[in-house]
Amino acid sequence: MKKHRFTELLKKEVTPALGCTAPVAVALAAARCQAEITAPPLSIEITLSPGIYKNGWGVAVPGTDQKGNDLGAALGLFGGDYRLGLEVLNSAGPEDMEKAKTFLRESRVQVNCSATEKGIYIEAVVTTEAETVRTVIRDTHSTITSVEVNGKAAAAAPDKKQAIPQDQRAITYDEILDYTESVAFNDIAFLKEGAVMNRALARYGLENHIGLGSGRALFLAAGGESLPGDPALRSKILTCAAADARMGGSLLPAMSTVGSGNQGITAILPVAVWAESRALSDDQLCRGLALSHLTTYFVKQYAGRISSTCLCAVASCAGSAAAITWLRGGNAEQIGNAIKNAVSALAGMLCDGAKNSCALKMGVAAFEAFTFASLALAGASVGYYDGIAGNSLESTLQNLGQITACTKNPSDDALVAILMAKQSGRQ
Repeated sequence: MKKHRFTELLKKEVTPALGCTAPVAVALAAARCQAEITAPPLSIEITLSPGIYKNGWGVAVPGTDQKGNDLGAALGLFGGDYRLGLEVLNSAGPEDMEKAKTFLRESRVQVNCSATEKGIYIEAVVTTEAETVRTVIRDTHSTITSVEVNGKAAAAAPDKKQAIPQDQRAITYDEILDYTESVAFNDIAFLKEGAVMNRALARYGLENHIGLGSGRALFLAAGGESLPGDPALRSKILTCAAADARMGGSLLPAMSTVGSGNQGITAILPVAVWAESRALSDDQLCRGLALSHLTTYFVKQYAGRISSTCLCAVASCAGSAAAITWLRGGNAEQIGNAIKNAVSALAGMLCDGAKNSCALKMGVAAFEAFTFASLALAGASVGYYDGIAGNSLESTLQNLGQITACTKNPSDDALVAILMAKQSGRQ
C-alpha cells in the first residue's frame, strides 16, 4: 500500500472522542435525527447490537456521573451536533442535560437490544407530531449509513468518506514497519497531539475523584508526591487515571484509535512515557505512535472492531509493545514476537462492556506492554506449541480471529442477559 494511504488511515482512525465511544455514537445517531425534525420530539427509540448495548450500559455520559445509552440518546437529541462526529456532545450544555433528564423521567426514551444485528449497529428513531426520522450507524462508530424522514432518504448513504478502501484491508505488517521508518515526519507530526491530549486526561484522573479512582489510588500508594520513575509503573498509573476520567464522565476528550478512546489511551500513553523517559525526539515519538496505532489497527483487522476479548488489552497492548520494542532498537522479528507475546497472554481477557473497571484491564495492558517488549528483545517468545500462538505473526492473529469469531455472539448474548437481569432488579 502506498505511504499516503497509511497517512490517510491514521488521520481517519486517530481522532478525538469525547466520552465513551458507544453512548457517544448513540448520541451521534440521535443528533443526526434532530437535524431533520421540524417539531419538538415526542419520543426516541434506540435499537443496538449486543456489542454496542454492552459497551454503553455502564459508562458515564460526559458531564455527568449518570450512565447509560438512554442518557446518551437523549442528550444527543437535545444538545448534540452530529457535524462534530465523535465529539458530538461538545455542543451540549446544562440546559440540554436537564431536557435530556426530563425526557428520561417521562419515559420517552426506549433502548432495545437486537439479537440479529451484530458488530456495530445503532438505529435511532425520533418521532414528532410532524415526522418520524430514522438514522442508522454501521461498521464504525461514526459511519452514518442512512437517514430517513417518513421512510424517504434524507441523506446520501453510505457515507463514502468513512468507507475503508479495499487496499487498507489487505495491508501487511512489513508495509507497516516500512512506513514507520520511512514516512516523512511532517506527515505524522499530528500524532503528538494524542500524547498531549491523553496525558491531560490522565492528569485529570489523578487530581479528581472520578470513575473507579484506580489511577489516583495507585499514585497515592506509590507515595503520592511524584510519578514513579519506572516507565512501566508510570504508564500503568497514567493509563488507569485517564480511563478513570473518561469512564467517569470527564468533559476532556481522549485521542481514540480505531474507534475507541480507551484503546487510544492504551496505545498512546506507554509509548509516550517510554519516549519521555529516554528523552527521545518528537520524530522518534511520532514514529513510535504511528507503529502503535497501525499495529492496533492490524490486530483488529483479525479480531474485529467489537470483540469477545478486551481489545483495549489485546490490540492496544500489542501496539504499545511493538512500538516500545521498535524504539528500543528491536528488529522486525522481535517486534512481531512482542505482538505475539501480548496476544498469547491477554487473548482470554473478556470484554464485559465499557465501564469504570476498564481502567483495571487497561492498567494491566499498559504495564505488560513493557514486559512483552523486554521478553521479545531477550529472545523469549511464544510459538507453535503455545495455544493460539503460531510460528508467524499472521498465523497467530488468524487464530485469534478464529477464536473471537466463535465466541463473540454467545459471549455478547450472555452478557446482555446479565445486564438486563441487573436492570430488572433480578440481580
